Amino acid sequence: MSALSSAPPASPGTVPRVGLIVVATARYTRFVPDLLASARRHLLPGAADVRFFVCTDRPAEIPPEAVPLPVEHRPWPYATLLRYHHVVRHAAAFTDCDYLFQCDADMRFVADTEGGLLPVGGSGLVGVEHPGFCWKPSRWDRLRQRLGFEVRRGRGRRGSYETDPRSLACVAKHEGEVYYAGGFAGGTRDAYLALARTLAERIDRDLAREIIAVWHDESHLNRYFIDHPPHRLDPRYCYPESWQLPYPRILLALDKEHSALRAPL
Repeated sequence: MSALSSAPPASPGTVPRVGLIVVATARYTRFVPDLLASARRHLLPGAADVRFFVCTDRPAEIPPEAVPLPVEHRPWPYATLLRYHHVVRHAAAFTDCDYLFQCDADMRFVADTEGGLLPVGGSGLVGVEHPGFCWKPSRWDRLRQRLGFEVRRGRGRRGSYETDPRSLACVAKHEGEVYYAGGFAGGTRDAYLALARTLAERIDRDLAREIIAVWHDESHLNRYFIDHPPHRLDPRYCYPESWQLPYPRILLALDKEHSALRAPL
């Protein structure tokens, strides 16, 4: 067990300091006020000192309780692909945080976060099972279902990993058990900053060879989580707004028109 993750960084008896990082440039800044208002109500209420950091090119549109961190707007997919670069660039802003979480701008908390959100031990990281794959049956499971056998949850959850061996996000066929969503992840400050530095460097190396992973930063996150297994949260922390899943809703991924949001300015 590493020194970074063997225990929570907050001292016993103190309230942990949790930083929520949001990247919101161009049209995505419209989501920030509602996201932060929902986080004030529901993110570790009464159990943590929560601070907000918004990486943005439009600081005037950011609520005053958040710390604006200047970044340049880049067109899709760079707006999401370069999220870890922003974290690394502004690492000094997070010095007073014990934990860091990064959340997509177009999400909203609708219920209080539950116990177990903060990692203890292990890699010091936290990931969320992708809602599109956590209940996806394998071909073998579908055959068993047709024959009337019970199929247990947890089989056939392999997601859409990067399979191009040229990419540093590549996941081999024998690897990967749980596919994680890129919209919400975190961990202890040191563990998450180590993740961000590694992924920013890997993405740069891919870009230097004109390679972009199939699901951008999410592909690189999944590669890292295979090598550094996170504390796993189920899809209640990345619940598509219009879906019906067998989980309570805590953090919604809002319905939106992607093409309009990503259109050139």
